[in-house]
Amino acid sequence: NWNLTNQAAGAYGSATIQVPSGSGALVVRASGVEQTYSIYIPSSMGHVFWQVSGINCTWNIFYNPPNTTIIGEPSGIDMTVNFIDF
Repeated sequence: NWNLTNQAAGAYGSATIQVPSGSGALVVRASGVEQTYSIYIPSSMGHVFWQVSGINCTWNIFYNPPNTTIIGEPSGIDMTVNFIDF
């Protein structure tokens, strides 16, 4: 089963990307400028395909590593990525 987030974009601030509930695979799409994003991945998502880009962005990815594999790299300038186990 494929699940998709809405396309998230923004500048100068912070946002939480809404992730659909369900199971299977998830595609996350987002971009921004000087934005902090928080993404909470349900443990029921086995794979996350991450397509994000930006300039001076911070990505906080909350997930359960034994249950979820994250695939992809952010593209852009001065990107900070924090993978946080929960």
